[in-house]
Order: sequence, then structure tokens, then C-alpha cells
Amino acid sequence: MTIPCAHCGATTADPMYCGSCGTARDGEALLAPGKTVHFPDRDLRIAVDEPVPHAPGEWLGRSDDGRRWRLLASRVDTTPAAPSGPLARSLDLPAAGLPLEDGRGSLLLFPDVPTRPWQGLAAPSAQLTTPEGLQRWLRPLLHLLEQAHAAQLALPMIRPDLLRERSGGELLLHRVSALPRLGAQPNLLPLHPPWAAPELLSELPPGHLHPGADLHAVGMVAWSVLTGAPPPLAPSLGPLPAVPLRALRPDLPPDTAAILALLTHPDPDLRAPDVAAVLDALQRLNARPAPSGSLLLEFAAETHVGIGKRRWTAENQDGVLRLEEHSPELALVAVADGVSTASVGSGDLASRTALDALTLSWQSRDGDLPASPSEEEAWLADAMDAANDALVDCVNHRWGPFECPPDEVMGTTLLCAVIHRDHVTLGSLGDSRAYLLRAGQLLRLNRDHNLATMAIADGADPEAALALPQAEALTRCIGMFDADDIGDLLISQPAAPDLLSFPLCAGDRLLLCSDGVTDYIAETEKRAERAVRSILLTQPDPDLAALEILLAANRGGGGDNASVVLVDAVHLDPFDDEAETDNHRDR
Repeated sequence: MTIPCAHCGATTADPMYCGSCGTARDGEALLAPGKTVHFPDRDLRIAVDEPVPHAPGEWLGRSDDGRRWRLLASRVDTTPAAPSGPLARSLDLPAAGLPLEDGRGSLLLFPDVPTRPWQGLAAPSAQLTTPEGLQRWLRPLLHLLEQAHAAQLALPMIRPDLLRERSGGELLLHRVSALPRLGAQPNLLPLHPPWAAPELLSELPPGHLHPGADLHAVGMVAWSVLTGAPPPLAPSLGPLPAVPLRALRPDLPPDTAAILALLTHPDPDLRAPDVAAVLDALQRLNARPAPSGSLLLEFAAETHVGIGKRRWTAENQDGVLRLEEHSPELALVAVADGVSTASVGSGDLASRTALDALTLSWQSRDGDLPASPSEEEAWLADAMDAANDALVDCVNHRWGPFECPPDEVMGTTLLCAVIHRDHVTLGSLGDSRAYLLRAGQLLRLNRDHNLATMAIADGADPEAALALPQAEALTRCIGMFDADDIGDLLISQPAAPDLLSFPLCAGDRLLLCSDGVTDYIAETEKRAERAVRSILLTQPDPDLAALEILLAANRGGGGDNASVVLVDAVHLDPFDDEAETDNHRDR
């Protein structure tokens, strides 16, 4: 049985203690207006006045000499260390403690230092979307962790409401009721999701406090600033966010996403081990040379019906596309996954119609090169709208007039990328996936346009959204339409794809795949992404890597059509005459 905490609202199974805000209820009898508390160690008598507005569970009081104090009844039984120097000034540590009556915790006494919320919490999210801006924002938090870790101390309790600053702007970690050492067990620390690292909350390895867990807390604070809200949680999923950051910020550049993944990855083995690793990654990003256009592109494209799916139909409703110009500067690749539940039309017809329309748009372009990334985004959005128009026209021509529920009309996902020299423009509709392998990290580049994900992105309760009967039904795809005034024909609506532009770097591997890959290559999404990463890291040949991904999906059951397009960016040797005449290579 759980009850809500009267101070912070979080649920707790202990009627006498809240693990979220650290409030011990058996100390509340001491914390009431007019009460006096004696701290014999400091020979201080504190007259209790009123609750602290911004800090659940805290009360203000005054000593006989007129000084102001804050009091907190806490179940945490760890005696805070006594750091010195700049670190001590960055931590709001108790000046005295009084054991609670049952011996399980203390009534803590803090100096009432004038503070205000840390200004970094109010930073415009746009400041965090570039590596340079993110580095500036992270600097005071990483400096705090660096000092703590140098003293062998852990700060896993970092969360937005505890980040404050003094009047001079110095960062202060508020209400540090415990200051444990690195390597200690996290027992009884006031930790709760989404800020605390999942391994500290779920008794997963390594099972002790470590620097990477503190980095997770810092990364989740950055998440909350980027999205304007804490990471959404669903109790059924445990301490992990209900959706990835990409679902809430589809515009996030890959380099910024890479740093945030280093901080917040749920697997501690794929998270930065310490502050130095984060600073090194930021330094490498800032030192990377500007794109020069000297890239050799290697392509692979494969599709398979799926050995499990083939047992009841040989029809492959996926499609892949690869188009190039004679000029070595421009290419288009795409994956489409037709909706198999259509009763008007079929999934294979829908995916084929969309890819044929995309081909026509490409051919009518006649090799024209874009003047800017924004111009390329506009072209791609128009091309995807044209694919949507073509599908609606196909339905009207073959089956109209008709009467059926709208969700029975055929549709398809469409995931495509235009590669112009060393720049990628990605367009996404549906739940096919785009990934970028860069510097050993597998970065997700798009979000699923399904009912649950989009509802959570719009602010719905995550648990309720995930429990919807058709939680995985597509909300955006090729097949966006309304009925006409009579109601027996379809009128095409704007497809509204998510668009993302970013520079391509030597060594990058861009992967487009249908959900037949991610659904069957492993039991969970995180394991699937880890399996894909492993293949891309260990198999350098793009054709073999694509085949191994499909083989792994079939080993996992092959219950759906699976398709892969892989683009490798290789540094172009200026002395290679063959490469100078053809920047595209088949392997």
C-alpha cells in the first residue's frame, strides 16, 4: 500500500517517511509554529516559525541570538562529510542534528542562507541545443561534480528543486542531508526517478554510488530544461522515462543528443564514467573540423519478408529506395512500411505508391542542388506531401466512392534522407527508425508517430497513454486525409513530417530501418538498439552489416517484414582518381 506524501505529493510505502523529499513524519511533532527545539551539540534553542515555501518538509526557525535557521526531519542516517574549500561553499550542509525518537534519522538544522533558484533552470532551451551552449550550461554542474568526486564524495541527489544559487550567482546544492562516499550503498538516500540513475533505484549493477550515476542526475536536469518539464514517468516502466528525449525534442541536433546520451543512458556501461569523459567528448566536438564535402558514400539496401511472417503470407509490405544523380553530390534513400491492417488497399500497394511518388519528385528535381539546408527541408516536405497526395488519389481512383472507417484505408510509414555532399536532411512519418552511429554511440534521430508517444509529447499522463487500446496506432503517416463534403471520397491533408538537418562526418553510419528490425532483433527496445550498435561496430562492410541486421531480426522470430538502408560516410582520398569521379560506391 502506498500513500501520498503531505509535503511533496510523491507516493511512499512508509507512512513515517517519504523517500522523495526525505521528510520523516515522526519529526513533525517537533516542527510546528511555537515549538522550541534544543540542539545540545551546538547549545542552540530554535523557535519554530513557519514552513519554507520552496522546500517541502522544511521549516524556518530563529535562535536566541536572532539568527535564522531551517529545520528538516529526515530519515537519512548518513552523517554528512565535512568538505572544505570551494566545495563546502557549494553545498548546503546541516550545522547540527538531533536524533529522532525512534532512532531512525535526525532532525537537521541548516543555516538560512539567502538563495534563489539556479538561473540555469530558467535558461532558454535553445541555449542547450548546440554543443557549445550545452557545454556552457553544464560547466558549473560538472565543476561541482569534479570537486565532489576528487574528495571521493557522491552527489546522486541532484535534482532541479535542490539547485539554487547565492546572491552572487554561485551554484549551491540545497539541503544536503547526506553526503555519502563513492562506492557506498545508496540505501536510505533520498533518491527518486527520473533524476537518480536507474541502477541506484533498481538494485542493478554496479550496485553502489559511482560518478556516472551523478552524471545521470545532471543530464536529467538538462532534459527538463530542454523540454520545459521533468522527464515523463510511467510506474509500469519503473525508473526509466516513458519516452526518449527525441520524442519530445525531434529537432535536437545529433551532436547535442550524443552528449545528453553520454549523461543519461540507462545502461551505465554506455554512460560516461566520469566528468573527464564528458569534457573530453565536448572538446572533441568543438575541435572537429568543419565539413569539407570530401566524403565517399557507400550504400546498402536490403529487405526481407520475415521468416515468421512468411508462414502466413509471402507478401512483403516494406519497400526500400535508393536514388542518385550522375553528379556525385546528391542522393536519396528511403524506407516505407505499409500498414498491414488495411481493408481498403494493402500495405504493399501503399508503400510502393509512396516510393513511386518520391521517385517522381526526385526525377522532376533534375539534379538541382539546394541553396541551403532549409531549402532542402522544404523540398523534402513537399515531396512527402506529394507522396501523400498520390496515395489518396490511388484510393479514390480504385475504390471511391466507398464507405468504411478511415482507419481501414491503406497507409504507410515513410522515412527518407537526402544526402547533399556532407549534409543530411531527414524526413520522418510513422514508426520506422533512423539511427546514426557516430564515435561509437548509436543515436536515435526520429520519434515514433504513434498514439501513445504523441499523446505523451502533448502532455498526457504517460501511464494512461501507454495503456490506450491502440497505443501503437500511427497518428502520422503517408495516408493523411479527410472525407469530402459528401463523405465518399478522400481529400489529402498535409503530411507534416518531422524534419532534421545535420552535417555528416567521416566515419558516420546512417541507418534507416522498419520496425520489423527493432521489434524482433531483441526482446526490448534498449536491447534491440544495443544489438544494432554491436553489428554496426563490428561489421565494417555495409552490405554485410545490412544482411546481419536482417538475419538477427529473423533469428528473433522474423514476425514482420524487415528492411534496412545503410549509408556509410568514408573520408575521401583526394589522390584517389576513381573517388574523385564518383563519390558513391557499391560494396
